[in-house]
Amino acid sequence: MGAAVFSVGEWVIKQMPFVRHIYSASKQISAAISPDQNTTAFKEVAIIRHPRVGEYAFGFITSTVILQ
Repeated sequence: MGAAVFSVGEWVIKQMPFVRHIYSASKQISAAISPDQNTTAFKEVAIIRHPRVGEYAFGFITSTVILQ
């Protein structure tokens, strides 16, 4: 019963013009960050230095690859 109500509520939200974009993006972000829901959740945060002095970017490590 609860899943059906949640499904209908989610469908209503997805029909709203501006709200559906915000809801979809926030749902994807929460699924990516939460390790309980998604096996490809972020494992670590990385800070990457750019060629220009003093500029850095943040990145998220999701898995590792071993090159041979």
